[in-house]
Amino acid sequence: MSVLLRRVRGRASHSVFRGSAINDKGTVVFEGFVNAASPPSGIFTGSGGKNITVVDGSPFTHIFYSPTINNNNIKSFIGTFYSPDFAQSYSGVFNKKNGQITTIADSNGKFSYFSSATINNKNTIVFNATLDTGESGIFVSKNGEITKIADTNDRFSNFNSGFDTVGGNGPPSAFAIPSINDAGTVAFHATLDTGATGIFIGRGKGTVKIADNTGKFNSFSAPAINNNGTVAFLAQLDNGRHGIYKKKRGQEIETFVDDSGPFSFFQSDPALNDQGQIAFLAYLYAGGGSGIYTGKNPVTNKVIAAGDPLAGSRVVDLVIAGRGLNNAGQVTFEALLENGQTAVFRADPVTHAHIEGISLLTFSMFALLGLCWYRRK
Repeated sequence: MSVLLRRVRGRASHSVFRGSAINDKGTVVFEGFVNAASPPSGIFTGSGGKNITVVDGSPFTHIFYSPTINNNNIKSFIGTFYSPDFAQSYSGVFNKKNGQITTIADSNGKFSYFSSATINNKNTIVFNATLDTGESGIFVSKNGEITKIADTNDRFSNFNSGFDTVGGNGPPSAFAIPSINDAGTVAFHATLDTGATGIFIGRGKGTVKIADNTGKFNSFSAPAINNNGTVAFLAQLDNGRHGIYKKKRGQEIETFVDDSGPFSFFQSDPALNDQGQIAFLAYLYAGGGSGIYTGKNPVTNKVIAAGDPLAGSRVVDLVIAGRGLNNAGQVTFEALLENGQTAVFRADPVTHAHIEGISLLTFSMFALLGLCWYRRK
């Protein structure tokens, strides 16, 4: 693996950066934390040069999270604003375009809480929200008009964000994070009134089941959908096996990779691009360490793994989100290093070297967002 690093310090008021997402131009948007124990109070972008502030409420005045960025350089995020005495709060979904922040939906209307938001390249935003009535649902905003994709007034019982362990022994997964493609089709995880859980898609005129736990599957992660209509998701089977699966439009569900070997466990929602490439975090049977991969071969498909040298240290742990892969094959991720530093990186595919007939994809690594000088206690 060839490694090239650029270090850019974040704002002095923030020392930890997480929650990264990437657009096709390689620009990464991410959350900024004052410290590891605080909520995210800033959102920034970077692409290997100087960081740019999208919004900043540090140290603890306001909270900003769930950032995404599209190819038009429009950023979406959720913000919660507090009064000086923290007795009152106001929240909403916002975007920022050409330096101007626009409210997409807020708690002054029918909504009371927002848990996630994602923007596509047509500037349509999908978000998960709770209403004043206590109901919840998945909604999209396009050209100022809000459309319901699904809510708990119909056949679904909840879309609540929360921590679940896939099969009871897996990683935390925020089930409510929806994915949207440029056609406006939304893929989401939900629980039905019947108690069954599954993956569904919709565009505001009904929903279609992709998979549920009435068959061979037991539980699911949040899904991803690309512009070809392919849906990818992490799931556990009834027999206890885990894997990442995808369903192409008009075809049956197929296994992308599973724990039959060499991977023993998967610990991220899948990140999917239009070429059908999937980036994911997994553990190996041999060695047991975590790594980020884009296919079944842990050698030729490795992006980075625990123990690899990085930024003058070695990788201890990694995080990748469902919006961490773009159509150029670039991957953004967070890394914890042996020296206690944390940082967000972008991995760029640079060449294919042929070794004994094997095509080996190598990456160039950019420390986009600063080696954050946070040391574990």
